[in-house]
Amino acid sequence: MVLLARLAKVSLILYPDFAVLLLTLATKLRFIKATKSVIGVLQTRKTMHAITLLPMQTMYIPREFYYRIGDCKFCVKSPLYNESDFLRLFSTEKTETPDLNIEINISPEKLNLPTGDVLIIDDKIIYHENGCEINAVRQHNGDILFLAKYYKNRIECVITKSLAENLNTFTLLEILNLPAYFLNQNALILHSSFIKYNDGAILFAAPKQTGKSTQAELWRKYLGAEIINGDRSLIKLTEDGLFAYGLPYCGTSKICKNEKIPVKGIVLLSQGKDNKIQKPTKREIILKLMSLCTFENTTEEKLNRFMDLLDKIATQAPFYSLSALPDYSAVEALKKVLD
Repeated sequence: MVLLARLAKVSLILYPDFAVLLLTLATKLRFIKATKSVIGVLQTRKTMHAITLLPMQTMYIPREFYYRIGDCKFCVKSPLYNESDFLRLFSTEKTETPDLNIEINISPEKLNLPTGDVLIIDDKIIYHENGCEINAVRQHNGDILFLAKYYKNRIECVITKSLAENLNTFTLLEILNLPAYFLNQNALILHSSFIKYNDGAILFAAPKQTGKSTQAELWRKYLGAEIINGDRSLIKLTEDGLFAYGLPYCGTSKICKNEKIPVKGIVLLSQGKDNKIQKPTKREIILKLMSLCTFENTTEEKLNRFMDLLDKIATQAPFYSLSALPDYSAVEALKKVLD
């Protein structure tokens, strides 16, 4: 990287085209941070000629990443980013116009919040400005890590230099704020273990330590089911019915696949001394989903949309309440009902 940087600096005066080529090569090789001895800002134009010297600073070259999650196409433009193996499973080629563009820039200065009324949820600060929602995440010492402004089809984000050098998938997903985006697409993120059986999706929905991963593993062991995600799933209501999608969240299970499968059953799971299956009421379904779906109640409009979607899913999707033992008998009992 140092050699490429020095060559680019020397070539900048004599051979501008060659300098651009070297900087582009550094980007393609994932050498995206230049040393302090080379400095510049690369602007992408048709001629690829524009380079401006900025002595004694650090240069970051933006790169583009493309993903497809839940039938939605995302383009992330960021100078520094450590892509995880899980999110890489959802990567795609630049072949279609993205549904959402995310641009991440680095601030050399400390980030500050504007004054005004804010809504604080744990370490996240949410406020509105001229009709746009703005999210900020802060550290324990109060310092702001990033500010993200959300428009209909794009997100503009500014992050600190320290965060930029350690930008990972977890932080990127936090910036994307997928639960809020998918809510506008008639989709919800459900805390559940997601398996594929006979070309249908079965979701074991439950809080932590309830046994949803255990039930998914039992179906894999005894019936050959495929585990798509061990911790989360996206459920989306479409004209063709309810579908489940894999997500780049997988918790401690580390099982994460990019699949789209029609929902065969959503199982509201609990532990019991025996196996008991029943059809829950619509009210019971909605109350359970309210606690198991990822949702931030920041506006009345969002709350109304969330509750309306819960009502539609509770009405149209096949739900079952299962009090289960952690053994094959639970698999056998549920299979009889689903078949």
